[in-house]
Amino acid sequence: MLFRNTSRRPLGSLYLTAVAFMAVAPTFLSHHPLARMVDPNDRQSWNISANGSIPGQNAPIRTVQHSGQCIALTFDDGPHPIYTPQLLYILRKHRVRATFFLTGIHCEKHPSIVKRIAAEGHELGNHGYLHARLDKMSPDSVAADIRRADQVIARITGIWPHYFRPAGGVLTPTVLQAAAQTGHPIAMWSVDPRDWVVGRDATAITAVVKDTVGPGRIVLFHDGGGNQPRMLEALDSLLDFLKKQGYQFVTLSEE
Repeated sequence: MLFRNTSRRPLGSLYLTAVAFMAVAPTFLSHHPLARMVDPNDRQSWNISANGSIPGQNAPIRTVQHSGQCIALTFDDGPHPIYTPQLLYILRKHRVRATFFLTGIHCEKHPSIVKRIAAEGHELGNHGYLHARLDKMSPDSVAADIRRADQVIARITGIWPHYFRPAGGVLTPTVLQAAAQTGHPIAMWSVDPRDWVVGRDATAITAVVKDTVGPGRIVLFHDGGGNQPRMLEALDSLLDFLKKQGYQFVTLSEE
């Protein structure tokens, strides 16, 4: 525990420890695995239907509608200064286009990578500005976070993102209403290899995708957040496998 044996610490030490924790807590909590553990199936209290919609609003998409064996690869939480360029190299090598759900704060830090993502033909999606716990925020705060990410991405690339994906896949009436208010359909996923889990190896990531992929599926990966080397290792071999199975790759907005 953080404050074990605090009775033996001077009061000043306790104060400094608390201040230090509060300084890092927002970033830690937004990227900690527990931030992804909000139960999207707890719909009764939220008045959300089984397809993820609420009365009067469109349901989030979980598949792409294309003839043939088309699938969509999506990447969340970036851009990352080390791993996103490596990911772009792999995608270019395999001639695959994907959809990147970008966090505004990381876009501000790495604008050249955002420009490269767009220049190489990938779709830009909105993943919020701070990757915050949206279920803990007010409707106005969620909408403001979405708009701020929109503005950052548009300022860097001249492109206004079409789809929004909430951090951690959190779907509450607040999130759905904020997305509608800001003009964004929500894009979720239908294949989740949990590639962000630190310690999860490439074999496990690959196995989940092979077992659950199918025509129209949206696959969730992360170029930010953790465990990216194993994700990249899995992706390189997966793209060869999927191509041999006859799959073609589309972005979410591609007709």
